[in-house]
This record gives sequence, structure tokens and C-alpha cells, in this order.
Amino acid sequence: MIMQGVYRHYKGGLYTVIMAARCSDNGPNEGENVVVYVSHTTGEVRTRMAKEFFGAVHLPQGVVERFTFVAHSTKEL
Repeated sequence: MIMQGVYRHYKGGLYTVIMAARCSDNGPNEGENVVVYVSHTTGEVRTRMAKEFFGAVHLPQGVVERFTFVAHSTKEL
């Protein structure tokens, strides 16, 4: 289950997760969970495979989560 709310990207931006969806691509990701989210800065709606959204990023200073839960959303969608 994907929790709706505000997440901080490891580079600093804030995003609100709107919902989860299923990938309809006929390729290797077909049927996998996708996160649908909106940027607080630009208002742009984006998607990312859930395994990537909740995955880790390897940086020279160590491993960090790509997105970190900040709070339940109070932003009107």
C-alpha cells in the first residue's frame, strides 16, 4: 500500500503523492505499481515505478532513500 502525503526528494523538492496506479505498458513493467505524484514547485504531475520511488540512491557520501515521507497532505489536489 502506498501512503498518500507529502514526500521530500533526496535533492530537496517536495511532492504530494496522489495515488497508486498499475503500469499499462506492454513491456517488462506491465502490471507493476506506479506512484502518481505532483511537484509542489511546478505543479507538474509525474509517475515513477513504486520500486524506484521507495528505493535507495547510491551517492558518494552513502546510500539514501530517494523519497522520504514528511507529512500527511494538506494541499488541495
